[in-house]
Amino acid sequence: MQRQAESRLRAFLRRSFVEREFYLRVDGRVRYLRLGSKIQICAAAILVAAGLWVTYASVKTVLYASIVDSKDRQIEQSRLAYVDLLQQINDYHAQYARVIESLEDNQAFLLNLMEDERAGGLDKAEIERRVVRSNAARDRIVAARRDIDQQLRQALRDATGEGEVGARIKDQIAQIRSLLEVTEAERAQIKKARDRIADRLSSVEADLESTEDSKRGLEATVSRLQSELGKTKADRTQLSAAQLALSVQMGRLQANLLNAREREAQLEGEVLDLEANLDEAMVLGSDLTQERDQLLGQVTGLEARLVSLQENQHGVVARLTTQTRESIGILESAIETAGLNPDKLLARMYTATGGQGGPFLPAEPGQGGEVADHPPQEFSIASLDAYMNRWEALQQVMAALPLAAPVDDYRLTSRFGVRRDPINGRRARHNGLDFAAPVGADVLATAPGKVVYAGWYGRYGRMVEVDHGYGVRTRVAHMRKIYVKVGQTVAFRDKLGMQGSSGRSTGPHVHYEILVDGKAVDPMNFIKAGRNVFKG
Repeated sequence: MQRQAESRLRAFLRRSFVEREFYLRVDGRVRYLRLGSKIQICAAAILVAAGLWVTYASVKTVLYASIVDSKDRQIEQSRLAYVDLLQQINDYHAQYARVIESLEDNQAFLLNLMEDERAGGLDKAEIERRVVRSNAARDRIVAARRDIDQQLRQALRDATGEGEVGARIKDQIAQIRSLLEVTEAERAQIKKARDRIADRLSSVEADLESTEDSKRGLEATVSRLQSELGKTKADRTQLSAAQLALSVQMGRLQANLLNAREREAQLEGEVLDLEANLDEAMVLGSDLTQERDQLLGQVTGLEARLVSLQENQHGVVARLTTQTRESIGILESAIETAGLNPDKLLARMYTATGGQGGPFLPAEPGQGGEVADHPPQEFSIASLDAYMNRWEALQQVMAALPLAAPVDDYRLTSRFGVRRDPINGRRARHNGLDFAAPVGADVLATAPGKVVYAGWYGRYGRMVEVDHGYGVRTRVAHMRKIYVKVGQTVAFRDKLGMQGSSGRSTGPHVHYEILVDGKAVDPMNFIKAGRNVFKG
C-alpha cells in the first residue's frame, strides 16, 4: 500500500508539475525561461507552508480572542458576585438597625410600665408577663445579632479575599495574567511572521515591476507593428488610387485613339476627294501636291504617335498585370497554406452573390490559350481586368478567413492531432489548439462573422461558435465569461469572452478549433498563412 501511494503521488506530481517554458520577446529578441519540476514543487511547497503558517496564526489569534473573552466574562461574573455580597452586607446592616430600634422601643415600653407601677395604674402580674416576653424577645434579638455578625464577618472575609470566592478570583486573575503573557509571546511571533510575509511581498512586487517593464516593451512592439500595418494600408490605398488614375488615363488614350482613327478616316476621305478632283485642279497641281504632302506628313506623325501611345499603354498594362499576378500568387499561396482551394472558395463566393461569368484566363498567359481574333492591346486590357477581378475576389475571401490567434499574448500548450489526454493519460485525438494566456485575457474573434452558438456545450464548457462564410467556422471553448449572443455580427478582433477553465479542462486556457465544411482542420495552418500574408 505504501508503494502504491508513493507511485500515485509521483504520478500526480509529474502531471501537475510538468516542465514549463516561458517566452519573453523584447525588441525582436526571444528569451526562454525554463522552470523544472523540482523548482515548481519547491515553490508550491513554500506557498503551501506560508499559507499554513498564515492560517495557523489567524486561528491562534481567533482562539486567543475567544479565551480573553471567556476570561473577561469570568471577571465580570466575579465582579457581579462581589456587588451582590456588598448588597447583602447592606441588607444585614439595615436588619441590625431595625433590631436595635426594636430593643429601644421595648426599653422605652418597660420604663413606661415601671412609671405606671409606681402610680399604681397596672397589675404586677401583667408587668411580669410583659417583662418575660420582653426578655425572650431580647434573647431572640441577641441571637439574631450574633448570626448577623457571623454573616457580616464571613461577607467581609469573602470581600477581602480570605474566603473561597476571593481565592477563586485570585486564581482566575493569575490565570488571566499567564494567558496574557502567552498571548504577548504569540503576538511577537505573529509580528515576526508578518514581517517575513511583508519581505516576501516586497520581493513579489519587485518581480511584478520587472514583468510590467517586459509588458511595456511588448506593448511598444505591438504599437510599432500597428504603425507598420497602418503604413501598409496607406500603400494599399495609394495603389487603389493609382489603379483608378490608370483606368482614367486608359479611357483618355482610347478616346484619343478613336479620335485619331476618325481623323485618319477623314484625311483618307479628303485624299480620295483630292484625287477625284485632281484632273479638274491641274492648274493648282503644285499647290495641291504640297498640301497633299503636308497632309500625308501629318497622317504619318499621327500614326507614329498612335504607335507610341499603344506601346506605352502596353508597357503599363504589362507591369500592372505582372504585379497583379504576383499579388494573386501570394494570396493563393496563403489560402493553400491554410489547406483550402482558392478556386472552390471563389466559386462559393460567386454562387452566394447570385451569378458568375467573365472571359477565360489561362494559368500562365502567353503560353497558349489566347484568342487569335482579338488584337494584342485589347486582349491585354481584358486580361488585366480579369486579373484585377480575381485579385479583389481573393482579397475579399482572405478578409473572411480566420488567419490570427484568438488571444494576443499566448503560449501554445497543445497542438492539433493525436496526443496523450491530460486527464486520463490515454492517447486521443485533439481537434484544435490550446493557448495559455494571462489570467483574465480577452478571447477575440479571428475573422468577421456571425455568432451561431454561445453558451454551455458539454465538455467544451462555455463555447462560442462563429460562422465566417465559405463553409468556415471557428470555435473557442472553456471560457469563464461570454460577451456575445447568438445572431450577433462580430468584426475582426471583437471580444467574444474571457479566458477560463469551464468544462473538461485542467486549468485556464483557450481551446481553438476551425471547421471547414463541418470537418476539423489544423488551425496552425491558418495562423501560418496569416503570418505569410502580413510579411508579404
